[in-house]
Amino acid sequence: MKRLLMCLGLVGSGLIGPSLAAENVVINHSESRIEIDVSATMGSFVGHLADYDAQIDFNESTGTVNSASLAFKFSDVKTGEAKRDQHMNDWQGTEKYPNGRFEMSKLTPRAEGGYTAQGRLQLHGQVQELSFPVNILTQGHSLAIDGDAVINTEQFGLPIVRKFLALRVSPEVTIHFHLQGTTPVAP
Repeated sequence: MKRLLMCLGLVGSGLIGPSLAAENVVINHSESRIEIDVSATMGSFVGHLADYDAQIDFNESTGTVNSASLAFKFSDVKTGEAKRDQHMNDWQGTEKYPNGRFEMSKLTPRAEGGYTAQGRLQLHGQVQELSFPVNILTQGHSLAIDGDAVINTEQFGLPIVRKFLALRVSPEVTIHFHLQGTTPVAP
């Protein structure tokens, strides 16, 4: 989940202004992944975001991301167990809050390399500020964006899941993401 949120936050980096050299990145979904790492006292699991819409505006001449956003349906998070997926959708209130979105507001270079992405994550009808490290690798017209974001689901108004006094699901979820894409080749 957290990675998914991280991807959504790549909008409006502020490193450079809009440019005519900027191009929209075409995401290769078969080479990309967004995973949500959920820890529990028993039965930790990883959810996979099966479908999403990532919009990334990249300036090839400067090697910077101008803006980025990620939109998804919560029902597209799959854990490999239909019953657990249904419990997760009931917990999140997917019927009432079907969509999530991350929009990046700032992308700042880090002294140790890479960037810090800042933005707003919308989940469960709530919007929270989110900040996390990302790495951007370019080679020719190929682009890869990797990162990990940690979110606390309680900040989005979601309850901690407890069962049988012994089972507890951590409210802190880590989202791991790898977005692989290409920029259009000039004619």
